[in-house]
Amino acid sequence: MPYQSRRRNYQSRRERNARTGRVARILVVSVLLFAAIFAFMNRYWLYGWLKTYFY
Repeated sequence: MPYQSRRRNYQSRRERNARTGRVARILVVSVLLFAAIFAFMNRYWLYGWLKTYFY
């Protein structure tokens, strides 16, 4: 029977941080994309709202 390590799924700190960074980057890009689409869909309302404060 071959030797099996008990820590078979061990990940180093660098690998864990790389995975967390990748997930965070995907999340930030998704939120920014959603915000851009939302702003484009409501551009006339946003323009009117900003105009009330900066006119």
